[in-house]
Amino acid sequence: VEVTENKKTGFVFERQDVQELTRLMLLLASTPEMRENLGRAGREHVIKYYAWEENVSSMVRIYQNILDNRPTAISRK
Repeated sequence: VEVTENKKTGFVFERQDVQELTRLMLLLASTPEMRENLGRAGREHVIKYYAWEENVSSMVRIYQNILDNRPTAISRK
């Protein structure tokens, strides 16, 4: 899941494209409704896809899977 969905939760533009960044900042400065919509959608996106509890649960499952599937140690005689 992408962190920023272009024109839905924010804007995506090329790195170091100062002109595009300037254009988008001026657009946001002049359109309060757009700012509010992007902010609301961004918050909902983060709550849906990046909830702390879900991330922790996912990490625990990954680590448990690794531990469950690790090769057994070879005993030395």
